[in-house]
Amino acid sequence: MEILVRIYPIVFVLFFSVAAQVLYTLDRADEAFNDQYVGCKKAMDRSLASNNVLANERRRNKVFSRAWDEAELIWHQQKKNQITYELPEGFEDHHGIALVAYSGFISKSFNDELRTAGRSYDHYIENFHFKSLHYYLTTAVQLLSYHSCRKNQHLIHEDLHGATYWPSNESRIIRVGQFLTAFEDEPIYETNETFSLTSCFAVNIQEFSQFPDEKIVVVPGFEVFQVTYGKDHSNFSLSTTGKNCSNFNCAYLRGLVGGASISRNVFFLMAWWCLPAIHLIFIF
Repeated sequence: MEILVRIYPIVFVLFFSVAAQVLYTLDRADEAFNDQYVGCKKAMDRSLASNNVLANERRRNKVFSRAWDEAELIWHQQKKNQITYELPEGFEDHHGIALVAYSGFISKSFNDELRTAGRSYDHYIENFHFKSLHYYLTTAVQLLSYHSCRKNQHLIHEDLHGATYWPSNESRIIRVGQFLTAFEDEPIYETNETFSLTSCFAVNIQEFSQFPDEKIVVVPGFEVFQVTYGKDHSNFSLSTTGKNCSNFNCAYLRGLVGGASISRNVFFLMAWWCLPAIHLIFIF
């Protein structure tokens, strides 16, 4: 029985690799959960810790728990002391572990949940059980990008999970609605679906990755892109608009800590921040 338990994940991966491709449409990602946690990171840190959110989510999801355990071990034993550049102020172990975990097998189920977790606030609270991973991964990417546009040119997205992406109804302006993995060089497997993109807010996580030979980059789901179609619309590429926009801000804190004072001030800040992106989304 022990042997069967150990080989089961391998059998699952082999089975999944031959499964039919899934088509994901690229549009405004209205149902996706995007949150940049503007103005509330200290409150988020306190609330996640006091409510034991990470521990509770791990108890609920054994696959996530295993992914976090493995990432934590890799982070402390291999990665933490081998990062060649200075980590930004505020970067803590949870950020490193989240990046290591995302580079592994949990990314698919995490992104699958993200695509619909923002259909309503209640749906996010009651049904999205990656709140801790989303927060730590989002803030890790923000810290590594220093909250500014650092344009990454000539990135290649290659989906390793048998998925195909295509803009919806000739869309010109889109958000991906999930964290997107891309590479800084050629695709790993020539048979996989790919598209090229430029990004302002993507960060290279090669030194955090469980696959350090790959020049892997993570693009946040709140970045806004312009779509360019190739000849005969047989392919497309994404170019950053330099804007980002989220459906939510500090969603977890609503009704928990200082709700009225936080939500009012931050709402107007986010409305101002998103205005250029919203304008782009609705004029195309």
